[in-house]
Amino acid sequence: GTDLTSKLYNIYASRLEKLVSDSDEKGVLNNQLKDVDEEYEYRVKGYIPSLTDNSEALSSHIFSDWIDEKIEYIQDTFKVSINDTDVTNEGTFKVSPYDNRTNLEWKANERFLKNPDIRGCNIEYKFKVKIKESVKKDFNYDSVIYNQARQKFGNFESQSFTTRTSVKKPKQIKVIKVDKENKRIQGVEFSVFNDLNELVAKAVTNENGEVVFNKLKGDNFIVKETKTVHPYRLNNTEFEVDFTKLENKDEYVLQVENHKTTQPIDPNKPSDTGTLGVTLLVGVASSMGIVGLGLKKR
Repeated sequence: GTDLTSKLYNIYASRLEKLVSDSDEKGVLNNQLKDVDEEYEYRVKGYIPSLTDNSEALSSHIFSDWIDEKIEYIQDTFKVSINDTDVTNEGTFKVSPYDNRTNLEWKANERFLKNPDIRGCNIEYKFKVKIKESVKKDFNYDSVIYNQARQKFGNFESQSFTTRTSVKKPKQIKVIKVDKENKRIQGVEFSVFNDLNELVAKAVTNENGEVVFNKLKGDNFIVKETKTVHPYRLNNTEFEVDFTKLENKDEYVLQVENHKTTQPIDPNKPSDTGTLGVTLLVGVASSMGIVGLGLKKR
């Protein structure tokens, strides 16, 4: 009967799944972006019922999504597909304000609704978003970006599960350069590489023998001493920092020791005397966390 058909239809129409994907595909499962500049994509998967005795089922078809106030839609990225065939032009798409948020809406045209070949097919909606420029400067990394989509056939409506997306907080590594007598050394260059061995930062120690690398994106880094100053030898150790293994997931302090040499040296040439040692700061200020974990020498 009609009641049973409607119930069955509602079950089919409720099959709406929402996924999040980003450029590196590493944050998909946890819906976590690697930084505030990363664009990411919402993909909503639905189903068009094959029931033919429900005259109301395809009298209209509207997809809508109210995106979080912290993000904005990237123009010309909205696509609709059925079984991997692009049908975006089979409807009208509009973007409009909704309170402090933005509403995206796609409404199928009459030709689409009357097409019998779409019955019983999977349908997917996808579009890209990014964090608003006005939000980036003071972005609260403890906040969560919420999102939920809706699909409506006639009087029947289905919703996706609410997705919760977060953004990884930038990491910071502080290097302190000392000699055997714990004297701070100025002018020594350190370089930071990511897990793809790409150079992401380079700087020299200041008058206090310190250099701070902040706004590092990711979890795994290698710190290398790349230039020294006379009369110190270059420390050839590669220090691996894995923030996932640290108690403090945002900041790390590394103290590196160098030895003096009595021979003239080329400050740009690695020493052939091998690794010269490293001292880890233990018991630093609690704001910097506990060091000595997640470090591996290579």
